[in-house]
Amino acid sequence: MSGAKPAILVPAALLCFSSTAQTAQPAPHRYARIVLRGDLDARRTADTFLEALHRLDTLHPGVILIELNGNRARDDLLYEMIEAACRTETTLAVSLDDPADRTVGPGLLAFALSAAHASISPRVRIERGPGDDLGPLNPEIEDWSIVRLDLRHAVEPVAERRGFPASWIESLVAPRASMRLVEDGEGRLRLEEADTDTGAPPAPVITRDENGWTCSLDARDAARLYGIALNRTTHPLLRSLGLRGRPIETVTIDSGLIGAHERCRLLVRQIRVAIGLADAALDVRHARRGGASLLPRDYHAAADKAGGYIAECRSAIAEIDRLTTAYPEVLSMEPPPDAETPTEIGGPTRPRPESWRDAVRDAERRLASLDHRVAGYRRR
Repeated sequence: MSGAKPAILVPAALLCFSSTAQTAQPAPHRYARIVLRGDLDARRTADTFLEALHRLDTLHPGVILIELNGNRARDDLLYEMIEAACRTETTLAVSLDDPADRTVGPGLLAFALSAAHASISPRVRIERGPGDDLGPLNPEIEDWSIVRLDLRHAVEPVAERRGFPASWIESLVAPRASMRLVEDGEGRLRLEEADTDTGAPPAPVITRDENGWTCSLDARDAARLYGIALNRTTHPLLRSLGLRGRPIETVTIDSGLIGAHERCRLLVRQIRVAIGLADAALDVRHARRGGASLLPRDYHAAADKAGGYIAECRSAIAEIDRLTTAYPEVLSMEPPPDAETPTEIGGPTRPRPESWRDAVRDAERRLASLDHRVAGYRRR
């Protein structure tokens, strides 16, 4: 993602920081709206957002309002979103809020700063924890340092346009050092490099070490530091832009990765239970009446019952295939318990994609064995 890209970033930045954005004049009374709910964690989510942004841009509204509430943002996808924002001809206004957990991620704040207008709710905090690195969800990228370098290049023009040091916005996407928030003699906030060895106050709001980086920043401090609006709802932001009424179109995008992952794990558990029920259904010994021999109808009934469970399993496998095609990141997330050997506890640790595939292959092998037994019962 590096190499020739810095040369591309300059014209994109010029589009982002056009005279329309700089003068911040009230826009025409037409606006479109994109609501992105959840984390920026999946290629499908990012592609849907980028397609919506491009399509709405071609409608030439006065403003595109983007509402974000996510906590985490994958660096490669965030880079693409910032680049797209800078290429968009329509004025962008971004609102950050999350009434549910009152947290938004620093990457989404960086995206908001790349827009002409930005607003943040006073009830949220800008938070990033040690486990919020989403890089493992894209194993195709071998060197994430290149992605982080590209991110720094992408946000440098934002800092220049807004009039603060590049390190302030770099610290939201790829900090070079721990940073603390300090107030100068005139009541203005600034970020400066923290001396973590001495532990001198104030404590860092952004910490970076060999294990990664974290962020914890109050929304009010973020608004003062970066010079953005502080609003509980989008209405004041819209009014400040001269916008009234309903948007010409609203596009709502839900980040479905977490739900897809949970659904796939549930389906694997259901498959294992159904296979056990199918195997039990084929045990026809309980169908004997006294000392009488089993009749063909006993085998046929057992085959029909087992066949129903087998059909449920194949339907579940097909759903797993659909979900992992839509969200391949699922294969890099926590696999089902004992995915390699479902009938045993523990076992060797394997790469997550292999564990997921082993879970499905094991089910398919057992289903093939059940198919063979069911066919034999039907021939009786």
